[in-house]
Amino acid sequence: FSQLTDMEDMGLQNNLLSGNIPPALCEMSQVMYLILGHNMLVGTIPSCFGQLSYMNDLELHDNLLEGTLPETLCNLQGLEFLYLFGTKLSGTIPACFGGGSSFPILQALLLHDNDLEGELPQEWSLPLLSSVTLSNNPRLHGTLPASIFTQRHSSSSGVAAGVSFSVEAPNPNLRAVV
Repeated sequence: FSQLTDMEDMGLQNNLLSGNIPPALCEMSQVMYLILGHNMLVGTIPSCFGQLSYMNDLELHDNLLEGTLPETLCNLQGLEFLYLFGTKLSGTIPACFGGGSSFPILQALLLHDNDLEGELPQEWSLPLLSSVTLSNNPRLHGTLPASIFTQRHSSSSGVAAGVSFSVEAPNPNLRAVV
């Protein structure tokens, strides 16, 4: 992978890949799309992924990954899609995942079917967010503010766009205030 520093798109989903995510992927400084979903990858999400400044789409879903959500992912200012569902991720959702100066153009945050726990971030400022799923994280609790459902607007038409939100049973600890 270290020979692929100029690669912009890597789609290796559905290939039964196994083992740890190679740290050499962090040397792909131009990568915009890193799609490794539906494999058998183990280990943790490399914190060096936060250095991939051109990253637009990071999909590591449906793997056997463990550990916590690296706070360094909040450095990805160009990230639009973050799909980390269906793994064994645990721990809390870092406060920076709620926005602020992090994720200014994030459209989809899919963290369902993990083992995340604790309180949701207190602040949510993700102006382009259109989809967030947190279901099937039974030890996750908190409230998503009404503003998360009203802050997305289409710049071309000025029409408010809907936000899909999914928190399914059996987690009565999560709620959306609308």
